[in-house]
Amino acid sequence: MEATIASPPPVSAPRPVSVMGAGEEITDIEELKQFHTPRPRDKGDHNYHEHNNLTDHYTFAKAVIDGCRVNSINIDAISFKVDKVQDVKLPLVVNGVRLMGHRITKVANRFFLIARINNPELQVADDVETFIVARNSHDKRVPMELAIGNRVIICSNLMFGGDIHVKSKNTRFGFTHFHTRMQELFTEYNESVGQVRADIQFFKDTTISEAIGHQFIGHNSGSGEYVQPGRTHRVHEMWMRPEHREYYQTNTSVQLYDKGTELWTLWRLLNAYTYVHRGDLAIDKETNEPYLEGHKKFETRTNQTALKLKKEYTSKLWGKLKSARNYADWYFTSDPKDIKISL
Repeated sequence: MEATIASPPPVSAPRPVSVMGAGEEITDIEELKQFHTPRPRDKGDHNYHEHNNLTDHYTFAKAVIDGCRVNSINIDAISFKVDKVQDVKLPLVVNGVRLMGHRITKVANRFFLIARINNPELQVADDVETFIVARNSHDKRVPMELAIGNRVIICSNLMFGGDIHVKSKNTRFGFTHFHTRMQELFTEYNESVGQVRADIQFFKDTTISEAIGHQFIGHNSGSGEYVQPGRTHRVHEMWMRPEHREYYQTNTSVQLYDKGTELWTLWRLLNAYTYVHRGDLAIDKETNEPYLEGHKKFETRTNQTALKLKKEYTSKLWGKLKSARNYADWYFTSDPKDIKISL
């Protein structure tokens, strides 16, 4: 009888890349104070929230950083960005008296924060970096959000994601609710990271043959459970030649092959799918190859899977691969070349 397995949050391929998207980089948190926080009494051209409790970006950023400190989460490589910055006219007020004329100030409608988590006990694997990301907005388009993940996306097209995340609307008590949910997120991640780490190690240690991987991908191509049906050929390609192929040419903890040979593991199979969810690297028409590091289009991608669907696919696949541990769907012999899968 097949065991019931609860799938953890998805974890993506090694060597994660964070995408901050368009916008203006802020190097010092104090620079955030230069941006005006809209209020109804501004009487400007923009219809902002009807209440006057929008959280300014400086206060929001400080809350996230302080929340990490209180929960003993060590972070570095902190980056800030603002986007959708615009000049707005505000009434000219001196000593509480409104005068003729106006003044010009800047409003940053979107704010993003990303930082790397350093705690060894909070890492899901030695070769996977973990990030905390957050965003705030002043234009009603997106809520306050905070996420922890090993593959994160932050950009101005409203894509925002991590393995687990919380959000709170910019309402009268939104910032209070955000504080509560932030603490819940830190608690959840602390409780789940050990199991995720164990799963990843199992995936890395479990070898299969190249043929078995192709068999698994092909057998499940029509189910639509793990990837969009029309993209199965890309999963086969990523199984054979992943974007970070050199990562798989050195063994991990199970010494079954000589150093330098290809590793065919459940971890590689999982990553074959998650690579495809990320979409296709933009191709340089002159070289017919992806753009090199340093180019403005480096790591630019097309045909990305929607974040919600990506998480659903990865969660289901994660549970399927975990079932190998219980011999529910997969059967192993001592020789990795003879591994068979009950499909």
